[in-house]
Amino acid sequence: MLDVKNTGVFSSAFIDRLNAMTNSDDGDETADAELDSGLANSKYIDSSDEMASALSSFINRRDLEKLKGTNSDSQERILDGEEDEINHKIFDLKRTLKDNLPLDRDFIDRLKRYFKDPSDQVLALRELLNEKDLTAEQVELLTKIINEIISGSEKSVNAGINSAIQAKLFGNKMKLEPQLLRACYRGFIMGNISTTDQYIEWLGNFGFNHRHTIVNFVEQSLIVDMDSEKPSCNAYEFGFVLSKLIAIKMIRTSDVIFMKKLESSSLLKDGSLSAEQLLLTLLYIFQYPSESEQILTSVIEVSRASHEDSVVYQTYLSSVNESPHDIFKSESEREIAINILRELVTSAYKKELSR
Repeated sequence: MLDVKNTGVFSSAFIDRLNAMTNSDDGDETADAELDSGLANSKYIDSSDEMASALSSFINRRDLEKLKGTNSDSQERILDGEEDEINHKIFDLKRTLKDNLPLDRDFIDRLKRYFKDPSDQVLALRELLNEKDLTAEQVELLTKIINEIISGSEKSVNAGINSAIQAKLFGNKMKLEPQLLRACYRGFIMGNISTTDQYIEWLGNFGFNHRHTIVNFVEQSLIVDMDSEKPSCNAYEFGFVLSKLIAIKMIRTSDVIFMKKLESSSLLKDGSLSAEQLLLTLLYIFQYPSESEQILTSVIEVSRASHEDSVVYQTYLSSVNESPHDIFKSESEREIAINILRELVTSAYKKELSR
């Protein structure tokens, strides 16, 4: 289940829908994606409205708690090691904390040796702050170390903390190290690449079969992040991040549409072309619409022995036609791609009829 004790600004129906995504089997990846598919556009709009409402509510929230907070799950969010190993490390740090005052360099070195990721270091220190009978000096020193770790990298640290539970859940589902997923979420929050490049990057890093799951992971991590005591972004930044996520979900919608087109065509039957290769071609068309003909050249060269050119061109034309318009930078770029593809279809049909 989605690890949110207080769903905060989100409706229970929205949280239930997201929990259903996490609990779905691998075979239901396409079904997950279709929750925001252009084939069911009202669902996509509902999701966008929920996110807009969430952002509005986030802006109006009160100041959050100070450094120590009231979290009791700091240790559960640590990703560096198995549970028993983490328990041992935390126990050793607690023992060292009681034996050393003031805290010396050895304590800090041990902390960084045990937990290499800054988010895990902060979580471990917060766990120590929950210890009873700490002196005022110990609290002050632990707080100072936390502030030193966070200084200049607060967004990255908080993003790593807030995505940790989801990284564990999805890491288990995808058979991936949760640290990789945490890095993925950080990259999404802090990165500045185009949404199509982001989708291509995830496709390359996590594989064709996991591409929809990664979008679900990022979405759920973002929800937890926004609803956390110490979010990674301010309201303005979250607005930008939400717009990126919505754009990526539009690309996933196009992905779903395209896969349905491929399933109903003959392009995948002889094995000369892979679904991943064909999807990448579509993504490149979204990025460089004026070069659509050149982008399709490599596909045509491979497919020509088994398929008519018109089948390839028509598949891409109908997919672009049915995809959300805002995938393109402008309506004019979309029209450029459609016009080029339409001309290619017409030309291919004429050649095939003249044989």
